[in-house]
Amino acid sequence: MSANSRALRLRPSPANGSRPTYAFEKPVADRRVNSLSAAVAKLAAVQKSAGSKGWLSSKLSPKSFQLLGVRIDNISMTAAIGCILDAAHGMSPSSFAFVNADCLNIACGDPRYTNILADQQAVFADGSGIALASRLRGITIRENVNGTDMFPLLCQAAAASGLSIFLLGAEPGIAGRVAANMSAEFQDLSIAGTHHGFFDNSEEDSVITMINQSGADILLVAMGAPRQEVWIAANRNRLAPKVAIGVGGLFDFFSGRVWRAPVAMRRTGLEWVWRLGQEPGRLWRRYVLGNPLFLVRCIREQVVESLSQLSDAPRAAAHEALLLGRDKNGGVGASAAGTGSVVGCQS
Repeated sequence: MSANSRALRLRPSPANGSRPTYAFEKPVADRRVNSLSAAVAKLAAVQKSAGSKGWLSSKLSPKSFQLLGVRIDNISMTAAIGCILDAAHGMSPSSFAFVNADCLNIACGDPRYTNILADQQAVFADGSGIALASRLRGITIRENVNGTDMFPLLCQAAAASGLSIFLLGAEPGIAGRVAANMSAEFQDLSIAGTHHGFFDNSEEDSVITMINQSGADILLVAMGAPRQEVWIAANRNRLAPKVAIGVGGLFDFFSGRVWRAPVAMRRTGLEWVWRLGQEPGRLWRRYVLGNPLFLVRCIREQVVESLSQLSDAPRAAAHEALLLGRDKNGGVGASAAGTGSVVGCQS
């Protein structure tokens, strides 16, 4: 099979094989289900008493939002690629990151990772978990901006813009196969160089020298979160490419080592089930335990914020009444009468 045919079949297509069966349709322990159900019920009750139109009412689409202490940029795939291209043509170095449910679970216990994400030029919302958690807050995600969907589009845009890409990460030989596949797919694409991600500290200087001497404009680092973001942050000032992006397991898909889920599963947010079926030994903890934990954390965060808003309401009303100089009977309050300086109070 040629490199070109291998690259083509890696492209998302409804014809990617027949629908398989899965042994992990509901991989959630009863204890976690009960905890999650209780949290959802509490959140619904809180928002109902506050006059909310419903915790699944997603009408807001802000440019960015906070989730578990991490700022996420709510932009489309086209806008995200535009940001990367602009940064690649810019004068100062920039870093970008993708976050999914697993990334935010990691960030909850890793302040260093959280701080690094806060310093990114943009943080993209990756996956159905982020979309669902955002929906709990009444926020609509403009698009699932994941690295696997972005990569061929970014390669196409880079080729059209005359920008070159360096691929760093994954096991030996994987990045080279990705380079061959994508170069066959996009004839004008310039892959400046590749290197695997299994190097130690003694080799780091030579790897960075290789990257810098390649003349690459965009560096993609596939080491897994948070290692890739930590590595980029530690070496950002030593790296010549204007853009550095952590891309997780991206290279495995485009090398042909791992197959993506059928389009139908991706569109319904079930790609994680496919991945769990492919590598259950490695991924069961991330998905079977991590997904429910992530949702419980997000719901708990929302409950706490909603309760805080409710408890602040009486104080806010009292403060407003004081400023307007009204007491319980509608007259002038004692504090206002004493000063005569509050709007509505006459001495």
